[in-house]
Amino acid sequence: ALESTVASRLPSRVQIRPFGWVEEWQGLLKAFQIQCSTFDISILPSLAKKLHNATQGSPRTLKYLVIAATINAMEKKAEKVSEEHFSFAFLSTFGTSASLDNPFKVQS
Repeated sequence: ALESTVASRLPSRVQIRPFGWVEEWQGLLKAFQIQCSTFDISILPSLAKKLHNATQGSPRTLKYLVIAATINAMEKKAEKVSEEHFSFAFLSTFGTSASLDNPFKVQS
């Protein structure tokens, strides 16, 4: 098939499997937090379980959520990312027809 043809032309192939709910997930969140020196995303560790549920442990999906939440925080002129920003990020990333509920939904 086409996928195997394309794959054969690449010098190597790396597949990153989803992280389970283990220490490695906490380490990944800490790495994101350390690498982001331009904006305060220190909330990540406290949202670890919700982030894991939302992303199913996928680093790529985590990246999309963190970027969307950070952009939302910056647009609202916030000093740091909050759970409310992740609620918006979840909706903007997955839409309203997501197969799972928004774990960041702020209760009214």
